[in-house]
Amino acid sequence: MLDMPIIPKEKCIYSLPEFYPRFTTLDSYCAGFINGSSACNGDSGGGMVFQKATGSSSRIAYHLRGLVSLSVALQNKAKCDPSHYVVFTDVAKYLDFIKEAMTQ
Repeated sequence: MLDMPIIPKEKCIYSLPEFYPRFTTLDSYCAGFINGSSACNGDSGGGMVFQKATGSSSRIAYHLRGLVSLSVALQNKAKCDPSHYVVFTDVAKYLDFIKEAMTQ
């Protein structure tokens, strides 16, 4: 588990312009650090959650905002490079689809 800040898309793209423009879309966002703390191999599909106010101090709730989509790989290796940001699928952009699928 890791607290990861959401990064402005422009900052993400400019940090590695040969990679991020190919994989970031209107339905994704970047998050994380460039200090070695990152999502890595096996984390794909994992969630980014945020604490949600419940109106009760004794009850904690979370909402899912993103799913780990991909990260930069170390050159010529099938292992992530934790010195780069992670691309997340933005779950909020799929809420209509999710609600529709849940009613079927």
